[in-house]
Amino acid sequence: MVLSSSRSWTKEYYLGTQMPYYYSFEPELNPPPGYYPFYINYLGRHGGGYLANPQGAMKVLELLKEASKCQELTLRGLDLYDRMMHIMQSYSSHMGTLSAVGTRTIQEIAHRMYKRYPTVFGRRIDCVSTYKESAWQSLVVFLKELIQYIPKESIYSTKNKAYDPILNFWNDGIWKNQENSSIGIPSKREIIETLEPKGIANQIAHEIFGQKFLEGNQMSTRKIQLFVDELFDLVTQQF
Repeated sequence: MVLSSSRSWTKEYYLGTQMPYYYSFEPELNPPPGYYPFYINYLGRHGGGYLANPQGAMKVLELLKEASKCQELTLRGLDLYDRMMHIMQSYSSHMGTLSAVGTRTIQEIAHRMYKRYPTVFGRRIDCVSTYKESAWQSLVVFLKELIQYIPKESIYSTKNKAYDPILNFWNDGIWKNQENSSIGIPSKREIIETLEPKGIANQIAHEIFGQKFLEGNQMSTRKIQLFVDELFDLVTQQF
């Protein structure tokens, strides 16, 4: 769903929390003589999945619907509106769960880990997940792959909320108080602004909506930015 840009966009630019892991083979160095791996500390997020929350998608869809009634959607806007309708109708029952692609990538991570470091496994494996459904699903998928090669009895897994501030820090503590600039931590929006091309939000909005809609529908700079932020979260999905 790439809209347009002067730069050559690739999937590496579209990174979001629902995306799958993209694996690219890189040769690894073997340990020096006399050394061997004995421990792995793996911290990962869930695999690629469906929307965790439909609210953002609904906001995008509602604005597109409003513009459609006014006949103020461009050809790209009409295409986006059609895709949005399909997404919301087809995937509403899968919200917050892993996709087939997400499941496969988690399986592959576990498989590569065992294949590369078989001597590490077979002792004790401790696995902890956050309370999020997609995270727990990923843990289960990961372990189902491993128990094909190692004793099931060596695995200890839990969904422990006590670890959530560490594993899911974005929704905890400092990050919940993004308005508190006195602590010197930039907000999510401030971080995004340092990364996105200048003026890209307006550029995208003009490719979707007609000029009259943008000028006469109270489409403030803030409203345009929020729309593009929500849209970005959508185009980074891998269903």
